[in-house]
Amino acid sequence: MRAREDVRQLETELELGKRNLRDDAHRIKEKLQATRAQLSPTNRARQKILPLAGWALVLGFVLG
Repeated sequence: MRAREDVRQLETELELGKRNLRDDAHRIKEKLQATRAQLSPTNRARQKILPLAGWALVLGFVLG
């Protein structure tokens, strides 16, 4: 009888471990997508467009 209880407990622990692994994999996937979005060339250009426009304006005044 004790062996069945041990097997049941181990199976429960295994299912909990699988659930935790799926949750962790989902969180990792979300973080990876967020990181890719932050590092995308389009997003980086969007972040730098105003400073670049400012420098172009200043340079235009200096050269003009």
